[in-house]
Amino acid sequence: MLDQADSLLADFLTEHGFTVTLDTQSSFTSLQSELYKYQGVILRSRWTLDATFFESAPNLLFIGRLGVGIEHIDVESARKHKVTIFTTPEASKDTVSEHTLGLLLMMLNKLGKADREVSQNIWDRNANRAIELKGKKVGILGFGNMGRAVAQRLAGFEVDILIRDISHEITVPSYTKQVEEAEFFNETDILTIHIPLNEANKYFIDYAYIKKFKKDIFLINTARGGVVETEGLVKHLKEGKVKGAALDVIEYEEQSFNALDISSLPPPFQYLKMAENVILNPHLAGISYESVPRHAYVMAQKISKLFKLDLHVE
Repeated sequence: MLDQADSLLADFLTEHGFTVTLDTQSSFTSLQSELYKYQGVILRSRWTLDATFFESAPNLLFIGRLGVGIEHIDVESARKHKVTIFTTPEASKDTVSEHTLGLLLMMLNKLGKADREVSQNIWDRNANRAIELKGKKVGILGFGNMGRAVAQRLAGFEVDILIRDISHEITVPSYTKQVEEAEFFNETDILTIHIPLNEANKYFIDYAYIKKFKKDIFLINTARGGVVETEGLVKHLKEGKVKGAALDVIEYEEQSFNALDISSLPPPFQYLKMAENVILNPHLAGISYESVPRHAYVMAQKISKLFKLDLHVE
């Protein structure tokens, strides 16, 4: 295990005869010669698992990614070496969707701006009037675990929920509508992004993409920073095409997401940092207190199915 997980996961593995080694500090190169010993590796995103990694672990049966994104894993090499990749999106869909809704309400109601002003002895009601969510058309880009959970929570707000997904064969709830690209661009008032970061989706939401929306929009990203081109977003914020942005993730994050020298980031981010109509979070949406043991439990479930084990954890 290359990252900490709730103790129930190690306990489960140990009870079923696995030898569990926890090492949250060592680099790939320092452990490379030892990888042949392991049938499984569990991590979040501390290492890049490339072709060299898989060649160094000939007995590997599975990778357990505690979380969602697998942009740091060479999926083709895993397939070539017949290694199963497990992820645990089921564990964080609730916290991510709640966080998404929180960002949306905070943005439309100018809660962050109003709070900062009051703390600076400014009492300005008119400049902080809300825009109501009711009656708006919310475009959900990506309808996997996160997108579905967001739609479920939006259902009570009397909004129209428009769905765009790479698959045309998904089933969508009756309170949503799966639409073609033209309707998505013509009707959306609020865009919330829930697509993975991969080679095809790098900068998927760029200046040209945002320009296709007929209306001026609000934008929320709780997916991955790299799917949004920051420079293009900033241009649209300055031009008014994007009326507000709420970003839990940014493209400049390092791979483990745990550290960032904010002061050294380029001018587009420095603009975001100062803009009154932008909300920034340090990649918080998926790490609620409740989600941590859920990630361990879901991973235990998936490993138990691979090895045909009985799962007795609570």
